[in-house]
Amino acid sequence: MISVQLEQPLFLEPLYFSYVWGAPIEESWVISRFGRQTPPGLDRIAESWEIVALDAELSNKLLNTQEPASTLYEVLLHNPRTILGTSDSPTKLPIIVKYLDVFERLSVQVHPDDATAERLGFGPSGKSEVWVVLDADPNARIWAGFAKQVSRADVEEAIRSGELVSLLQEYTPRPGDCYFFPPGTVHAAQGHLLIAEVQDASQLTFRIFDWNRIGTGGRPRPLHIAEALEAIDYRQGPIRPVSLYDEKRTSGALRLPSGPKFLLAHWRIQSPVTLTSEGRFLVISLLEGKLRVSGTSFEMTAGPGQTFLIPASVSSVSLSPIGGTAPACLEIRPR
Repeated sequence: MISVQLEQPLFLEPLYFSYVWGAPIEESWVISRFGRQTPPGLDRIAESWEIVALDAELSNKLLNTQEPASTLYEVLLHNPRTILGTSDSPTKLPIIVKYLDVFERLSVQVHPDDATAERLGFGPSGKSEVWVVLDADPNARIWAGFAKQVSRADVEEAIRSGELVSLLQEYTPRPGDCYFFPPGTVHAAQGHLLIAEVQDASQLTFRIFDWNRIGTGGRPRPLHIAEALEAIDYRQGPIRPVSLYDEKRTSGALRLPSGPKFLLAHWRIQSPVTLTSEGRFLVISLLEGKLRVSGTSFEMTAGPGQTFLIPASVSSVSLSPIGGTAPACLEIRPR
């Protein structure tokens, strides 16, 4: 029997993934910015999954539990309503929160919507996602959406000629930029970037172009061009970023572009803030600073880079700044 206190926030152990485009350990911003220990056995960090419960293997371990091996997925199986509250999928966490530590070029890719994913035989596993840029070197770039009107024939020809990137809108990202990618949006990135990503709980990605790169094992990584051509929204123009930073906003919440399955807000917390669960779970991802997290029967501290889930059973939680810097965090709720 898993012993977990469900009347308090659940703190989670990140899952790290090493891909060819990730940052070398010695240059990882996930490690240096958040003061983390180097995960064993990795020479690069591409992604740090902060909250996920897809299955028994792809799930975070819980940190504040009497059984260190227990995972969020296991706890959800035993206590779905207590944690998630009312939900269309009562045993499935509908979101994934992660950090991307981009160092090389991220492939040109697209995610389908639910209907397209189901039609292609993957089930209703479409994906929308939001990128919040936390850091970027001067040479970093993000491509998001088509720069001008295109047809499927235009895209097919650009793929054949290796010129697909020339059809995309190019941006020089800055810290605080927020990009929302609806399903069907072609996107890519390059240069050193630290990105907080909030997405639907799906791993479905169609890789269109991988920069003629040789992957691990001396072979190119697989492409998914036929599937991508079905998934692309050819009407999707430039995805213009929203800036989190406004000189007039020194505190409070800024509602961000969000997906069909989640709502997202960015908080600057100068003084204590109380958030209510409204009968459903919520997730806090602390981007910078320190917070005191307290409720009726608990008080704990969260540091930069930590993500925690507040079960639906917790009616309210108070977030208070610690130290002289106003903490910044993302608040994520299901729709």
